[in-house]
Amino acid sequence: MKGFFALSFALAMPLTAQNLLRPATPGVSGTGSYGSAATTTAGATYPALASGIASGSVSLPGFGSAWQGKSLGVFGDSLTSDYSGRWQNGVASLHGMSVGFTDARHGRPMCRIFENYGAPPAATGATTINILNTATDLPDSTISATNQSGRSDPARTSQGGFTATVLMDLRGAPTFTANFPIGQYSPLNAGIAYYNSSGMYVGGRTGPNDIPAGTAIRVPSGAAGLRIYYNTVTTGSANGLMLVTGSVLPGSYQPYDATTRYGGGASGGAAIDGNGHTLAQNIADVDLLLIWLGINDGDTVLGAPGDARTSATFYGCTRNAIETILAAKPGIRLVMISPYQPNPANIPLSPAQNASILVALQSIAGEYGVPVVDLLHNVNINKFDWGLKLQADGVHPQNDTFDRDLIPYIAKSIQSIN
Repeated sequence: MKGFFALSFALAMPLTAQNLLRPATPGVSGTGSYGSAATTTAGATYPALASGIASGSVSLPGFGSAWQGKSLGVFGDSLTSDYSGRWQNGVASLHGMSVGFTDARHGRPMCRIFENYGAPPAATGATTINILNTATDLPDSTISATNQSGRSDPARTSQGGFTATVLMDLRGAPTFTANFPIGQYSPLNAGIAYYNSSGMYVGGRTGPNDIPAGTAIRVPSGAAGLRIYYNTVTTGSANGLMLVTGSVLPGSYQPYDATTRYGGGASGGAAIDGNGHTLAQNIADVDLLLIWLGINDGDTVLGAPGDARTSATFYGCTRNAIETILAAKPGIRLVMISPYQPNPANIPLSPAQNASILVALQSIAGEYGVPVVDLLHNVNINKFDWGLKLQADGVHPQNDTFDRDLIPYIAKSIQSIN
């Protein structure tokens, strides 16, 4: 049946890292970290492979030219180049593709796939805008300023229930003010993390105490967005909470406003990212777009196949991701990638939950003829080798795991897609 299929197939020839990653080309091998055999490195080898494929001097078993010269785009989990860049560049190079678009953020669940796209362009007038959407806040989480990423960390439950926000749009605002205390757990953990216009973490505010309600906080130079956390024991609930641009709180509650930016009233048009680009503009030249999310969705409500795209469930958010991308560029080739199994002691994603996420991806993607690359059952990452193949956090792969396990399987799977 053409259209939807889970790419869990038996290959005509054995798929091994040695078959795919050790062509007879000088200078393209190195030493792996979990085995004694030679393997590749994304920084040096994959560009060499790309050049060889393009020139015809390198022939990889089972690889044709269906995607050669095309552009590869990615929505992924991690914003660090050694994670997202390594596998994206590796997959692209094995196919002789260029990398046309990357949107990868640390700790991102499916429901936050488009968090980089804020309000439409501003028009005129508004200065006091509530940019806090409590419906998307992350319970039992804090924001860290010590790990250089501003990521969400598990709540310090002994200190009460903390809630962290998703990224909020500060563009143009000189100050912001909350009608509740912005929480501090300790001097080493910020109630505030700032991000630049590209969504990269640029610093945080630390201090020994809560920042009192009504305090006008100046936006530092280069900051275009922020995340904060607050103590729900202190605030009582999320009802009535506001974080507004400007230095003066409104006299009465002002609902969250998703369509206005500081210095401008509401305007129509598509949402834009920190560089002023719409999703359609960002993927205009992309031929093949991969979505590799789900590993951070252990706490997301799973939902059911019939969930609408507006539903805050994994089924609903997957539907929204697919429909939004296909509407932004009709005809783009879209592929979903399921999570491999991380160590559930380090991240809330049990094998049963992961299996349910795979089923959800296959179910929703199948409605749109979108294939799913099944890593859960095909890349041999399991409880017996988590310590070998994953980093100390039990979640992110070792570089050698990318090169031997993940990149070859993803690249080979894509070869079957036209």
